Amino acid sequence: MYLAIRRLTVIVLTLVLLLLTPAAALAATYYERLEPYVSQYNDNLDQIPRMARWPFANERINLTITGGDGPEIIGVVTSRGEAQITSFQPEGLETPTLLVEVDGAALTAVLDAPSRDGALALVRSAKVQGVGFFRVLKAAIFRLAARFIK
Repeated sequence: MYLAIRRLTVIVLTLVLLLLTPAAALAATYYERLEPYVSQYNDNLDQIPRMARWPFANERINLTITGGDGPEIIGVVTSRGEAQITSFQPEGLETPTLLVEVDGAALTAVLDAPSRDGALALVRSAKVQGVGFFRVLKAAIFRLAARFIK
């Protein structure tokens, strides 16, 4: 009887903790945590300066998030000109044109407590590599510009 009450108590406490935990924190992958932001990004493209969108327009991006249980790769495809996200998938792309790597702990900190400073720190720490001469040049310009964003 004592063991049954103890098990019931553990189950009830677990359910209470699950109900109190935000849904985003329960997501198993970064893909699941980032997916809701895709439509928000696309809906607010007009508020992002064209110069900030330019490095990511018309690209096939493999976003690698390091840390935790190993790297997670997310495939992102953007449109020409506006850099609207046209495809967002939980696995990497076969032929990416840009490779972006961010630290999982830094990304989690930004997702858990969004702030301009945290987002800028994440952008500055991102490793961006282009595939092909033009995109290598584009990535170098992005890395240089990211240093001067205030």
